[in-house]
Amino acid sequence: MTIDRILATIVALVLAIVAPATIQSQGIEQSAVGTRRTVKVLLNSGISGANAWLLLADARGYFRYEGIDVQFTPGRGAYTAATHMVQDTFDFGYGDINALIEESSIRPETAPIGVFMVHNRSPSAIIMLKGSPITAVRQLAAKRIIGHPTDVALNTFDAFARRGVLDPNLVRVTPDTSTWTGLLGALERKEADGVFGYLSTSMAAIESSGRDVESTLTFLRFRDIAPELYGSALMASRAMVDRDPVIVRAFVRAANRGLVATVNDPDAAIAELTRRDPTQRVEVERNRLQRTLHGDMGAAEGNRIGIGDIDAKRFTLAIRMMHDACRLPRTPTWNEIFSREYLPPLLDRVRTLGEPER
Repeated sequence: MTIDRILATIVALVLAIVAPATIQSQGIEQSAVGTRRTVKVLLNSGISGANAWLLLADARGYFRYEGIDVQFTPGRGAYTAATHMVQDTFDFGYGDINALIEESSIRPETAPIGVFMVHNRSPSAIIMLKGSPITAVRQLAAKRIIGHPTDVALNTFDAFARRGVLDPNLVRVTPDTSTWTGLLGALERKEADGVFGYLSTSMAAIESSGRDVESTLTFLRFRDIAPELYGSALMASRAMVDRDPVIVRAFVRAANRGLVATVNDPDAAIAELTRRDPTQRVEVERNRLQRTLHGDMGAAEGNRIGIGDIDAKRFTLAIRMMHDACRLPRTPTWNEIFSREYLPPLLDRVRTLGEPER
């Protein structure tokens, strides 16, 4: 071999080592596989701070690295995700696991499968004005609570009420399709005693109006009364699980990298959100993201099992609660609804968000 060829070989080896690291540092990764696959992903809502970690995973090329091109579709609420995944043939979805319990109980042959638990605590609450005399679940008897028909809190309220030793039939639950401005307006006009909703969503609505959350609202948090309930998860379609488990594993791996990157640099996730939608308010969405990370992912079990996994005993209790409250036709087992098979190793997942054990 000539000197020129030896030098050329050395240069090629150096570039092979250095180039991937350089590319990755710029957030543009080369694909690890030759064949590319486009997947349809249903979000929990429109893009916001709550799902900005998925946007960051896309922007930094984590999906492309796995040979996946993602097509995000705004969702119509976390509680509708499991059903719409089936009806509109989405490959993946991000939505409420309690709705998935219902779907799996009623239509087990087509129900999606949870593959990455994002919210290890319920994000739901009954939202009231500061100074409300209601401080306990039993005090909701004879009160009027309003909320969107597909709101997670409204649809899991019976389980929450029973856990708080209250007959849910004693509460006047009224579906209301108004916007958050309308729902909060009804609360302020004393047309309702409370509003169903997510903690982070209601807080963002108040902050968007220029008001202070702490001096405006108070909450009955589902996580305090019904700690068994989980929130939203990434779900894979039945067809994807059956036919392309390699793609499911790759999708979860890329999404997890986006969550890790967001925890390490939340401003980068918000920057990507506002790049896609310049009308979003940076401070409001940054707060929404932080409340999602440290609130909805704040269960102490996250320190032990990592974000993405579930505690099977706890989840079994949640399934039973939903079965009894919603009078479901059957009680699915936890591993009918959720699979650990696609999770990245524990060392690769977030374990820093959970509050200390009590």
